Amino acid sequence: MSSGIFEACRDILALFSVGLAIKLMDDHLDREEADGARLPLAARLGRGVCAYTVLSYALAAWLKPSWAWTLFLASYACGMLGSGAWRLPSGLPGWLETVLAFALGVTAAGWREMASSTAFVMGVQLWDDVVDFARDRYLTRANLAQRWGRVEAALAGTALLFIALFLAAAKTLLGLLVLPWVLYVAAAPWGKERG
Repeated sequence: MSSGIFEACRDILALFSVGLAIKLMDDHLDREEADGARLPLAARLGRGVCAYTVLSYALAAWLKPSWAWTLFLASYACGMLGSGAWRLPSGLPGWLETVLAFALGVTAAGWREMASSTAFVMGVQLWDDVVDFARDRYLTRANLAQRWGRVEAALAGTALLFIALFLAAAKTLLGLLVLPWVLYVAAAPWGKERG
């Protein structure tokens, strides 16, 4: 029984760590589009955000390599989806980096692990777009709920989360449990408001 509790705690900490790394990276990359009165954790960390992001990911990769690897790659791949033919710093178009990230995950951890992570990340992203529908209308790039419609995005997000649940029940359920804590810490609500 104690080994089961230890494994569950390890898995939860791994998911929290990789989730925080992904959120810090996302907030850092989206800093130009930040709004609201509070500074998220990524902004508070300033130049140190890169070091803390890598540290958080490294902890997750040590605790649960296959989950950390595939969730990070799935987040990267899903983040590149909207970039289409943009040339990225690598010199490659966004669509090709998406394909390469997915292929790396499949090669390293198998198709089921990568597919479950991709379904989970994309499902969460679609629901995030639904929740942020009104706020994101002022951004230069429309989110998926604005492009497809809120109902359609919510249905697609729900379907993807069910696929993730079917492919990897423990990872999906624990991921949904950990997600609010990641968002809370990344929002840094304990800090000072912007002047």
